[in-house]
Amino acid sequence: MKLWLTSLLFSFVLCSLPFAATPAQEKPAAEKGALRTWKAKEGTFSTEAKLLEKKGEEVVLERQDGKVITVPLAKLSFDDRVYVADWLKNSVFGGPATPAKPVTPPASGDTPAPAKEDAFDAAAVLKSWDVPYEPVQLTLLSRWKLDRKPDYLEFTADGELVYAAFYREAKHLIYQAKDAKLLHTIEYGTAPLTAAAISPDGKHLVTTLGDKGCGVYDIAAQKEVFVHERPKNTTRLLMMAGKSTWLVASQPNGVWHRYPLLGGRGLEVPLPRPADAAGEAPEPAADTHTELASSADGTRLLVSYSSKLGGVLIATFNEDGTAKDPYVVPIRGPLNGPVAMGNRISCFQLVNNQLFWMRQFDEPGNSPLLPFRLLAPAPPQIFVSPDDQFSMIFEPTPGVLTFKHLNSMYSKGFQLYDQYKPELVRMNWGQERLAFCDAEGGLEILKFSGLQSPAQKIDADLQAWLLNKQDDRIEKMAAVLEKEKGEFAGTMGGESKLKFMVNYLLTAQPLRYIKGHPPLVEWNKRAAETRLGRYHRLELAIGAAWRSRGGGFANTVTPEGWKGFHEKLAEAEEIVESFAKEATIPPIAYPLIFDVAKGQQWDEDRVKKIVERMLKECPENHPAHASYSETLMPRWGGEIDDCKKYAERLVKEFPGPVGEGAYTAIALRLHNYHAAGIFDELGLDREKAQAGVKHLFRDQLDTPRYRQTELLMAILARNSEKAREWKAEIVRKNDAWLPGVMQEAFFTKIMTLLN
Repeated sequence: MKLWLTSLLFSFVLCSLPFAATPAQEKPAAEKGALRTWKAKEGTFSTEAKLLEKKGEEVVLERQDGKVITVPLAKLSFDDRVYVADWLKNSVFGGPATPAKPVTPPASGDTPAPAKEDAFDAAAVLKSWDVPYEPVQLTLLSRWKLDRKPDYLEFTADGELVYAAFYREAKHLIYQAKDAKLLHTIEYGTAPLTAAAISPDGKHLVTTLGDKGCGVYDIAAQKEVFVHERPKNTTRLLMMAGKSTWLVASQPNGVWHRYPLLGGRGLEVPLPRPADAAGEAPEPAADTHTELASSADGTRLLVSYSSKLGGVLIATFNEDGTAKDPYVVPIRGPLNGPVAMGNRISCFQLVNNQLFWMRQFDEPGNSPLLPFRLLAPAPPQIFVSPDDQFSMIFEPTPGVLTFKHLNSMYSKGFQLYDQYKPELVRMNWGQERLAFCDAEGGLEILKFSGLQSPAQKIDADLQAWLLNKQDDRIEKMAAVLEKEKGEFAGTMGGESKLKFMVNYLLTAQPLRYIKGHPPLVEWNKRAAETRLGRYHRLELAIGAAWRSRGGGFANTVTPEGWKGFHEKLAEAEEIVESFAKEATIPPIAYPLIFDVAKGQQWDEDRVKKIVERMLKECPENHPAHASYSETLMPRWGGEIDDCKKYAERLVKEFPGPVGEGAYTAIALRLHNYHAAGIFDELGLDREKAQAGVKHLFRDQLDTPRYRQTELLMAILARNSEKAREWKAEIVRKNDAWLPGVMQEAFFTKIMTLLN
């Protein structure tokens, strides 16, 4: 099977764990950490070792056999990185996580040794963050032909073996991935199978046995070693990795079982369903079926089902394997097709031809991410990386493979053309391998490689600094980014580099899952009076003010609501005054300052002083110009033409990208307030507003947000020719609707009417 890549547009890196062995180095026993199990974050490797030291962004471990290995910290599991942080924190030498010895105070006249300075190069870190996307590289490892397309295809965790199951023939084939060598052929008589699975370590195979249960087969010994008799007529099988390997079996009646792979006490749980409007759980429809997915660390199981209501069951497990109370998350519409799960992020397909991703917590409550519209209604094959950074979507009908970065939702894809269209795809994230199989049984194994997105590095660094309580590094990076212009390469566009970092810092999703007090909350307390900490408090105070007030019209706000609103804005005002006393105000704080000015009804002279300072310090601050333009509207005491005058002033005083971009930013902000149109009511110029869109995004012109903003502005300017051009470009790029540009219903209506 020959593979052509006609449009290769996306890159990322998910490197395999490089355990580089070096000769053993003797260390004093007191400096070594305790012997423990270290795991790769993908869950593909583990080793028993002691921590010797941390060198830069790597750790040095001593295995039980005495060999010393060096491992990148970013490749280790979250628990391992927390352990390293505690180990460093509790040691005078940067050493073991043991109680520190009492330190004798210096004698009178002695001079204490100066504290060791943190050799931190913020400029070098910034360079590592601002990495452009490069073409992904695909290398063919092997190619061969099967008798027909298998019913099930899977890699082992190490990527070395490929397992193919043929249900009708009750036959299993296990190949060596690098050279297509057939290692094992396993046959289970003539009875057709309904499901099969291979263990992550590649040692055991599980297959359904009809009403006899499920059989566990030892591949190396070539024999059946155990039979799980209770799960009869299983329709789905899944292996869950963790401290132990678990088998999950699903039955047609919606009951699923979870057993230790080689026997032991199991768990049977009926699948609960969300109640209908009358409060009664509906009976499953005739076509109801469940899909299974598990988290990379083996602590969460996701069960989805297809029905008129739609929903997913989230089951979490304790370390001893017992289950916590499962809960159901209702989904907006019936589910259709497969599900996938990384570690904390899962992916589903809705019947309206959309995929969406959902971030899961340990308790009921989930955070939905942005949607992705499929090119064709046929169910895709979807995957989520174990670190929750990427998702891969393969759509067999058009033959399109898309990689999506889940934090920024930035996506790129490429078209696959082949003599036989690929119909079955499998992925091994840890070993960077892809398997393509066509309808005739032609099979290719490829290795993919590339560069990680900048968001991955930002995310990893911020988590490490928060865990290690390296607050000075966070402040130094904020100070460097405050002076930077433009956006990070490969991001969605529309956010400054400092704002992008702050958003990552303040959301810090993986850190919310730490038991006890999250490091982010602790940082908020420690850094409350720093420049970045005060900005965070400013955001929180304004958010709390509007929550107290509510989103209704002024005449609907309660006295208690107004009281809470003004109390919180008074807190925000104090923070604004502290910024005003400094040499410069953080650029990202200006839009919030104008929000405070509106709520507290500042007088005109006070607001103008802030405006003049902004024009001197950061005239390219488009979000601030847009926020200030709202204070000029009649509802906040301005005249009808004040917004136009300010926009024209910016174009005159800052000709070119700065002024034109600000003009467009103002037009985009105000269009929601004027039903008859910003150009007719406010007198803004259509051509100027359209010309400035590209300046808002600068070097981020190949993004869905830019294209949808151009479409919106063309519609507002009543430029049907330009609108059709941008509609065609959005279709060509397969862009889904993005929040923050226009309402989803408005976007859908525009795309339909422009046909």
